[in-house]
Amino acid sequence: MSVFPAVTLQLIAVVQSRRALTIAKADFDTQNSLLLDELPRLYDSRVDYFQPSLQAFVSAQVAA
Repeated sequence: MSVFPAVTLQLIAVVQSRRALTIAKADFDTQNSLLLDELPRLYDSRVDYFQPSLQAFVSAQVAA
């Protein structure tokens, strides 16, 4: 038995892992960029959503 096939399989596994890492890193960077862009806008728009909801809740409590 030769040691070389085992080493070759390990090298192939390393290359495949590096490719998978590169793809995962690119996907992470894309998603992170989108979140960094969208989350501040979502956070800023919270008042537009909660203010009418809270106002309706208070009005319903006062009327009851």
